[in-house]
Amino acid sequence: AERKLTAVLALLEAQPSALSADLLPQLHELARSEQGFQPLAALLEKLVAQDSTNPELTLALTKVLGESAANELAAGRTEPALTLLRRAHELRPERFAAVRDLATLQIQLKTPKRAIEVLERFLATPAPPAELEAARELLARARGSGKL
Repeated sequence: AERKLTAVLALLEAQPSALSADLLPQLHELARSEQGFQPLAALLEKLVAQDSTNPELTLALTKVLGESAANELAAGRTEPALTLLRRAHELRPERFAAVRDLATLQIQLKTPKRAIEVLERFLATPAPPAELEAARELLARARGSGKL
C-alpha cells in the first residue's frame, strides 16, 4: 500500500502541474492511511517554495504538518512536533488549528511567553468569533501557567 503514495508523489514530483486543488484532500487521506506525511510534506514544501501565494498549497501543507506533529507527539517526540507546528503557523498564522496546537505545546513545554506571542498575534486577525474566544481562553491559560 505504501507504494501507492510513493508512486503518486513521484508522478507529481515529475509533473507538478498535475496537482489540483481537488487532489489535495485525497493525497492527505492517502498519506494518513500509509503514515506517509513526511514525503507528502516534502513535496508540498517544494511546491510552496515555487508558489508561496497559492492558498490551497499552503493550507494543505499546514494540515499535513499539523497531523505529522500530532504523530510525533503521540510517539513522545516533542522537539520535531514543535518544529512542524512552528512551520505550520509560519505558513498560515491565521489558521486557528495551527495556533492552538502550537500554543498548547508551548504551554506544556513551560514556554508560556512564546504561546502568549502566538496567541496575541492571532487575536489581532479577523478570525471567526468562536476561534477568537477559544484563543482568549488559551491566552488566559498561558498567562496563568507563567505564574508560580
